[in-house]
Amino acid sequence: MKKFDFSFMKNVKMNKADYDVSLLLQFDNRINLNISGVWRLQKNNEMIVSDGDHNQIYGLEKPIDAVAVLNKELKNKKVIEIEIDKYIGDIKIMFEDNYIFKVFNNSGYELWSLTYDNIQYVSSSGGKVFYFRK
Repeated sequence: MKKFDFSFMKNVKMNKADYDVSLLLQFDNRINLNISGVWRLQKNNEMIVSDGDHNQIYGLEKPIDAVAVLNKELKNKKVIEIEIDKYIGDIKIMFEDNYIFKVFNNSGYELWSLTYDNIQYVSSSGGKVFYFRK
């Protein structure tokens, strides 16, 4: 896989998480990360929430709103570093205050796309990442 430079993500803030058919993370500078697969948020090496928790009750009074948890925990947090696994396309985003957001490639098809400055990076089969100019 070609090594892409994702340094444009450093020091940008996460503005909003939203969910329709997939999870959308919106950052400063019109950067958007759209995720169709498995993800997890952790802090200080402890899991906070994952896609599997969304709408689960687990004996609570109401279902977990994983998107609301993401907004509560990550809104206005700066990205410190982003890593894309060059073999399978997993994403690891380190935020300030020891938050880590991970995306796991669990499909042979488009798992995530990252849009910035008229370029769209897309994960594909076998963890390959392609980019397209809009």
